[in-house]
Amino acid sequence: MNKNLKILIYVSSGILLLLVIVAVVLSFSGSSQNQSTNQLQLNTDQGVVKVNDFNTYSEKFENNTYLDTESDYSIYFEDSTDTFYLTLFAQDLEQAITLRSQAENRLLEQLNISATEVCKLNIQVSIPFSSSPGLSGVNYGFSGCEDAINF
Repeated sequence: MNKNLKILIYVSSGILLLLVIVAVVLSFSGSSQNQSTNQLQLNTDQGVVKVNDFNTYSEKFENNTYLDTESDYSIYFEDSTDTFYLTLFAQDLEQAITLRSQAENRLLEQLNISATEVCKLNIQVSIPFSSSPGLSGVNYGFSGCEDAINF
């Protein structure tokens, strides 16, 4: 084979490889940008609520999507009922008030919605019997919403 032809083939192959690499890099950077703007539409009794797509950063187990599993509270979404559950592992009333505020603020951050929009969602806020028998067995609801119960 001619020496010039070999050089031309190598240079062409190198340019083609470089173009493929650039295309792959650009496609990944574009997809992460799109992921940051992805939203889910949750159907509720009060209409559709658009929220951040929490599936991109949460863990899925059976029908539940765990958004946050802090040591003092957990937040998960049950797909089959379209319900968010905030479980507060509070030992007493003072801790329950603090953890409720922390968990609720965290949910608002993660979903990137307003306090008005969050009230349209199905949300249960509870304390397990194992943490505080006296505070357990009640759905306290989301603070500021119509169905919320104060501690």
